[in-house]
Amino acid sequence: MNIITMTCSELQKTPAKESMIIVGLHDGLGNQMFQYAMGRAVALRHGTTLRFDLRGVEGDAKRAYGLPVWRIAGHPASRMEVLRMRVLNKLSRALHPSAPYYKHTVIFERDFRFDSNLLEAKRDCWLFGYWQSEKYFGAAADQIRTDFTPANEISSASRAVEREILAAGNRSVFIHIRRGDYLQEPYAQAHGGCSVGYYLRAADLIAQQVPNPCFFAFSDDPEWVRDNLHLPYRTTIVSHNKPGDASNVGSEHEDLWLMSRCRHAVLANSSFSWWGAWLNRESERIVIAPSRWFGTLNHDTSDLIPAEWIRMR
Repeated sequence: MNIITMTCSELQKTPAKESMIIVGLHDGLGNQMFQYAMGRAVALRHGTTLRFDLRGVEGDAKRAYGLPVWRIAGHPASRMEVLRMRVLNKLSRALHPSAPYYKHTVIFERDFRFDSNLLEAKRDCWLFGYWQSEKYFGAAADQIRTDFTPANEISSASRAVEREILAAGNRSVFIHIRRGDYLQEPYAQAHGGCSVGYYLRAADLIAQQVPNPCFFAFSDDPEWVRDNLHLPYRTTIVSHNKPGDASNVGSEHEDLWLMSRCRHAVLANSSFSWWGAWLNRESERIVIAPSRWFGTLNHDTSDLIPAEWIRMR
């Protein structure tokens, strides 16, 4: 009873607000896009607003709040909006202690696999997780693809690459090689990188079905790609865009946008290249993803890769 009285008193101190979805943002741009997509889909389902909890990126020397590079709906949550959600969570747990976890206000992702219970999330909720499955937001796919278009004009160098991609038409294929933090940072080394053999096998498979393919290679280490990945097909290494950090978002999103303009795709085990493939609206395309997404972590990724994509070792 004391908890209920306290929380009701706190709630009265906050201004009346419409219902909203708050989603916690953390890690790099690709992960933030998954988190946005989850929150956006829940907000659209309930016809309510979307806010972002930025605590997971504030003060992070490696990651920045990257979503404003896109035409997103929603903005960072205010202090009062966060307070209101905390009060609602106290009330929910005090009044309905036996309710299932997905019926409370604050919801933490329990497993890497898709959880259909989350489709019943309340119209007032605060979501924490990665949400790496299109099953969470497939019903809003068209809107989310529209949201993830550049908010500003891309650079002239990126426009030139885009013209090359569009000129190649259905022969265009992006290939994404992620190294950087996967090799250098302890928090990412569990991912592990994809082997050169994986990329060669994937390129050969595409070449069997796409005559004279034109590959566009994107990487955070283009020099390594130039020295080590020798495809027997026409290949353009795109190297003008740079990743950002907490003080500078950079132009890496332009690489992601250019990937999405390619008809076919060869992914790294990276959410960044996942989005490069998923944002392409073409139904007739070949997308190849690594069969093992994590190197040393034992996550079930069966819901991460869409059914029509090909998994390859």
